[in-house]
Amino acid sequence: MITDPLSGGGGYIRSIKMDCITYLKTKDMKSFKACDINAGTVVGNLIYATIIACSEENKMKMQRIVDNNKSIGLKFQLRSLDKKKVVFETV
Repeated sequence: MITDPLSGGGGYIRSIKMDCITYLKTKDMKSFKACDINAGTVVGNLIYATIIACSEENKMKMQRIVDNNKSIGLKFQLRSLDKKKVVFETV
């Protein structure tokens, strides 16, 4: 934990582990590509890709986005930062 200097040392800032890169694929794409979720675009360089925590909450949000965009055949993957292994894929 990191102490918050503005609170006189009594408060704490909770660290959140940002450990997954987001990838997307539509029915027109052959493979998953790294993406910027805020812009809704595929990125050519991983430095521009969205990095998020691999939490159940984020997985549920991604599945909800996919469910609301069935017409374009949208799918998401979360891949670990260290080994680029797929840790979650929407259905």
